[in-house]
Amino acid sequence: MPGNQSISAIAAVFLCLLLSCTGETPQPVQLRAAPDTLSVDAARTMIVDMGFYDFHKHKAGKGIIHQYQLTADGLAVIDATTGLMWMRSGSKIHIPHAQAANMIDYLNQERFAGHSNWRLP
Repeated sequence: MPGNQSISAIAAVFLCLLLSCTGETPQPVQLRAAPDTLSVDAARTMIVDMGFYDFHKHKAGKGIIHQYQLTADGLAVIDATTGLMWMRSGSKIHIPHAQAANMIDYLNQERFAGHSNWRLP
């Protein structure tokens, strides 16, 4: 069936992206650790200098080749390229942004996934 072929092609492309089929060796990317307010020009410069893709500002950008890995306990995902880590599942309940700081404090106190430096992106 044609529909199944389309789904298979989409799945193959997605799998290819997951496996970094570009053949390029991922280079570490150093992102800033603290929030910052940028002007439009400074943001555009950063996008170009870092090689990020943006439909309007930098179509030639290749972006980042991520290297996702699960932590040994399976609770978090680490991107070896950027050094960033995320909760694998997120929270089980909706947490309003105003209360998210309390959740972050809790994760840090409990050393969720063995870490005590959780923060909001």
